[in-house]
Amino acid sequence: MHTPAVSIMIPVRPASPGLGRALASLAIQRVADWEAVVVLDGPCVVNRALVRRFADPRVQLVEFDRQRGRGAARAAALERCRAPWIGFLDADDWYTPTKLATQLGCVDEDSSLEVVTTGMFIVDAGNELRGVRGLEGQGRAGGTIGALPFAPSLVRAERARRAGFDARLRSSEDRAFLAAAVPGAWWRSVADPLYVYDEYGQQDALRSLRSAVTTTRLALREHGPGRAAAVTAARQALRAGGTVAAHAAGLGEWLVARRSDAPSPEQVARFLVARHLLDDELRARGLAS
Repeated sequence: MHTPAVSIMIPVRPASPGLGRALASLAIQRVADWEAVVVLDGPCVVNRALVRRFADPRVQLVEFDRQRGRGAARAAALERCRAPWIGFLDADDWYTPTKLATQLGCVDEDSSLEVVTTGMFIVDAGNELRGVRGLEGQGRAGGTIGALPFAPSLVRAERARRAGFDARLRSSEDRAFLAAAVPGAWWRSVADPLYVYDEYGQQDALRSLRSAVTTTRLALREHGPGRAAAVTAARQALRAGGTVAAHAAGLGEWLVARRSDAPSPEQVARFLVARHLLDDELRARGLAS
């Protein structure tokens, strides 16, 4: 059986509306040698039918009989990923057409790489461009995860499997994974925004509160026992508390916007071209809304 170059895991909450767009963005990749593992975290007739209608043999479908959370969904996907590189794609997000080609091109240039990440276009729930985010560089990761983002990254399968996903976590499973997978890894980051992230549509006070609790626990676990860990956890808890309070005050969009930069005219043009290609693919497959 052919082994693809990259496996993409796609966890899907029940009734999540963006899955067709995520799958279509894989179909227009300049690299066709991929597989996707779609995990429906709880029964969903609409998304089950959508995957079957998409009718691509590169897409596997796993469906839980009840909602178990993102950690369990990612753990189930990882078990089925066969490629030497593991990628991530949320059902609310999508890839620009050159994402996988750019990252695998970095690997061709430097076979010692273990993590390859990219910048992100930040969009709202209407898929309108609101900002960009990204860093350029490479190096050996230290003892903490630093600024490397989860969503746009490709991680070598050996590292991904050693780190694993905690099936008990219903949020912040990505941070827990990075904390285990990244330290000591040789990484490269491409600043170009190649992952399209609907951060605006994924923010609310309840999710922020859940994430705050989990992230504070992870900070304690990441730094070990002692005063330094306690100080780090306290800072994280205060920061998280401020985030929850801001959401409660209706400042959720401001929280997202302040973490992003304004896109350049060139970036706006590239985003519009990518979105046009994606829309064409959706229409061709009869999936346009």
